[in-house]
Amino acid sequence: MARKNSKRAATEISLPPFPWQTEIACASGKAVRTPRKNVVKGTVDLPGTPDVHGDVVANRAKVWRTTQAPVLATLNPSARAAVMDYAEAFGVVHSSGGTSDPSGGGGGGGGARSPNLRAIIGAERLRHMNAALSGGKMVVPLKNARRIRRGDGLARISLRQLAEWVAVDELTRAEVLRRSGAAPSNDLARDGFTLALTDMGERLAICCGYTDAPHAVEKLRNMPGAGV
Repeated sequence: MARKNSKRAATEISLPPFPWQTEIACASGKAVRTPRKNVVKGTVDLPGTPDVHGDVVANRAKVWRTTQAPVLATLNPSARAAVMDYAEAFGVVHSSGGTSDPSGGGGGGGGARSPNLRAIIGAERLRHMNAALSGGKMVVPLKNARRIRRGDGLARISLRQLAEWVAVDELTRAEVLRRSGAAPSNDLARDGFTLALTDMGERLAICCGYTDAPHAVEKLRNMPGAGV
């Protein structure tokens, strides 16, 4: 006679702690908030594995995760991770005194690393990422172009500025377009924002080593010299 399987209560799985600073102490002793968000427990789907009968078994794992701005939902995982790296490096550098030369002190501790070393490493990372964004622009039509009647009626925002707005200030698409002088309801402006956001994410992902550089990069609409 087959034994009936007894139901057991699911065991609560605890996740190991890990360093995740959401605040950094400045040289003055004042604690400032970093771009890092608070973490929460979540689950992710893992690749299925076949059992002894050949059936594919779905697997899930518990992980720590952060909430991300909805505007980043269109980016692939590599680009989103790179944008988070940009926000972290930006926070470390500017909390050390607001410059790219943090050798004067500041910044919070990072394990065994001194505050100065941590800030210097962050500044180097930020310098490389800013160099990767150099030359790229978001091109959107100005809201009052007909009334102004000056220039070509387009606003050109550097990808570096876009990265700060999206990754650090966490602005929405509508807020970014308003700051650029474009109408959030304009379809061309929305398309220009999406193209620029994708370009920004790809450049940062390549710079951070999350993805390989393509062997042939086509000129995107928001790159210098490209048409609109």
